[in-house]
Amino acid sequence: LSEAGGVLDYDCAAGTIDGPLLPRADGTFEARGRHTPGTGGPERMGEVRPSFQTRYRGAVRGTRMTLQGEMENGVVLGPFTLVRGAEPIIMRCL
Repeated sequence: LSEAGGVLDYDCAAGTIDGPLLPRADGTFEARGRHTPGTGGPERMGEVRPSFQTRYRGAVRGTRMTLQGEMENGVVLGPFTLVRGAEPIIMRCL
């Protein structure tokens, strides 16, 4: 995350948060961005994957963040738990 937004890297997908993430006093937040589902196997040169507008919601509590997304087509992502400073575990799709 930065002041301008953020980048999300999933096991088999990617996403963005397209603006600052500003938690309310109770730690909850909402943000808009995009989600791009991945596919197994190699990416082809010039391949353009579909990308969907997504509403992200969650909460920050100490060093933990919960994050859930809802894509414009109604598909729900998560919930995910992120821990500040923790080493990510990502299993790429094959």
